Amino acid sequence: MKEERAEKRKKVYVKSYGRLGIFLLLLLVLAVVLLVNSSIFEISSITIMGNSRFSREELIEKSGVIIGDNIFRLSEGDIKKRLEENPYIAVTDIVREFPDKLTIYISEREASVQFEYAGVYCNADYDGVVLAATQTHDAALLLIKGLNLTVYQLGRRIMVQDEQVFSDYLELIKQLKGYSLIEQIKEVDLSDKQDFTLNMQNGLTVRLGAPIQLADKLAYYEPALDSLIKNGYADAMGRINGILDLSVIDNFAFLPLEENPGS
Repeated sequence: MKEERAEKRKKVYVKSYGRLGIFLLLLLVLAVVLLVNSSIFEISSITIMGNSRFSREELIEKSGVIIGDNIFRLSEGDIKKRLEENPYIAVTDIVREFPDKLTIYISEREASVQFEYAGVYCNADYDGVVLAATQTHDAALLLIKGLNLTVYQLGRRIMVQDEQVFSDYLELIKQLKGYSLIEQIKEVDLSDKQDFTLNMQNGLTVRLGAPIQLADKLAYYEPALDSLIKNGYADAMGRINGILDLSVIDNFAFLPLEENPGS
C-alpha cells in the first residue's frame, strides 16, 4: 500500500511540474512576443551608404522602410528587390543594428560600354548589366562589337550566344583596366574569337589574337606606342594610322596603312 501511495504522489508531482513548465514556457513566449513588438525595436535611424547619384531621401522612399517600422518584421529581400527596380542601383548589404537602426549599403552602376543588339545600343556597366537602351551610339561609351546578344533586360546582365566569349570579354576588360588603357579605346571587336581587336582613340588598330595571356600581350602596348612615336609614325595630332600586332607574346609588329611623316 505504501508503495502504491508513493507512486501516486510521484505521478502527481510529475503532472504538477509538467503543468508548471508549460505555464512558464507560455509566459516566456508571451514576454518575447511583447518585447519584440515593443517600441524598443521600432526603427529610429535609416542610413544609406555608397550613394552619390541618388539622394538618401530618394533611396529610403524607394526601399519602402519608414521610421517606426519593427526591425524584426523587415524583409531584406523585399528591400533589395524594391531598390534594384532601378537598374543603376545594386544593394550590396543590409545590416540591422539592434535594437533600432538599419543601414543599407549600395553601389551605383555607371554606364561604361555599349553593346549592339538588333539595331539597338544597350548602355551597360563593365559587367554587362544593362542600364538603358537607345537608338544611337554614345561616343563617350566604349563600343563592344561581336558579343551576339540574344536578349537584354534593364537591370540584368546581357544574355549572349557564347558564354565563353563573354568570359573572355570580362577578362579583357579586367586587363585593360589594370593597364589603364580603357580611356584610350573607342571600340572593341570580338567578332573573331581567335583575333580580338581594339580600335584606339589615336587611330591605331591593335590585334590581340586569341584571348589568351592578355596581360602579357597588353604589357607591350605602351613600349610599342613609344617606339612608333619615336620613329615618326605619329602625325602632328598624335594619330597613327596602322595596325599594331600584339598577338605574339614578347614581340610586336606594325603595319602602316598609309605614308606617315618620317616613315
